[in-house]
Amino acid sequence: MFYDRFEQLCISKGVRPGRACIEMGLSRSLAAKWKNSKTKEPSADVLKKMSEYFGISIDEILGDNPFNLSQTKAPALTKKDERDIARRLEETLHLLESSDALMFDGEPLDEESMELLKVSLQNQYTLAKQIAKQKFTNNKNRQKSEK
Repeated sequence: MFYDRFEQLCISKGVRPGRACIEMGLSRSLAAKWKNSKTKEPSADVLKKMSEYFGISIDEILGDNPFNLSQTKAPALTKKDERDIARRLEETLHLLESSDALMFDGEPLDEESMELLKVSLQNQYTLAKQIAKQKFTNNKNRQKSEK
């Protein structure tokens, strides 16, 4: 299942799966492992690299995101936008950590799950910022920024 989505992303980018892995700094054989197992999903670190490489959110990589900004030109984020996202992410994580809300079956989240949560939140904040900019930027300013 995961490999099928990965293969679609590679096709849309015009690269072979093995080449995509190499360009992301991963082992070429990783694509073959995903293809043969059909169920194994990558680690949080690999998902983050894939998100950066394909220019889409982790939810889109996993096929869970209804938004598809990769087909429309997403507004560019400014340095201020990126600082706002980082600040909001740190505030959210601090709030979650201080309230003992990060537990699963009474056990605290492990480091890998925590990193995956952080990456997912960051992607969601970025996506929300892009959607807001796209929605609330008037047409005149949008045309200027696209040039």
